Amino acid sequence: MPKGVENHLSKFSQENIDEIYDLLQNSNISLKEIAEQFNVSYATISNINRGLRYKKENFIYPVRKGFTANKKINNQQLLEISQKLSQTRISMKKIAEEYGVSQDTIIRINKGTGIYKQENTKYPIR
Repeated sequence: MPKGVENHLSKFSQENIDEIYDLLQNSNISLKEIAEQFNVSYATISNINRGLRYKKENFIYPVRKGFTANKKINNQQLLEISQKLSQTRISMKKIAEEYGVSQDTIIRINKGTGIYKQENTKYPIR
């Protein structure tokens, strides 16, 4: 049975797959938003990102590193929040409100807990 876009049950054309790969590589929109754009599940886009579906040769997987299903901010926002924690006295509550996340998320970033741990960062930040 053919795989990928060659399969008659495929949800995507080759053009769709190319666009998904481009979004994974060159945009900051979330995997969830990509899934909504193509009217598929988050799991489908996650599997493409990890090379489990519609795998392309000469790609390193995951295409987009540093994502998880539970992460509510992107890597750029993580850097911005870390800078605010280290360089300002803005309260964690206000930072949380600005980024639309819980204060607990900001506390985890400050402590470098789990998915929010960054290389070359001394914890706690503040």
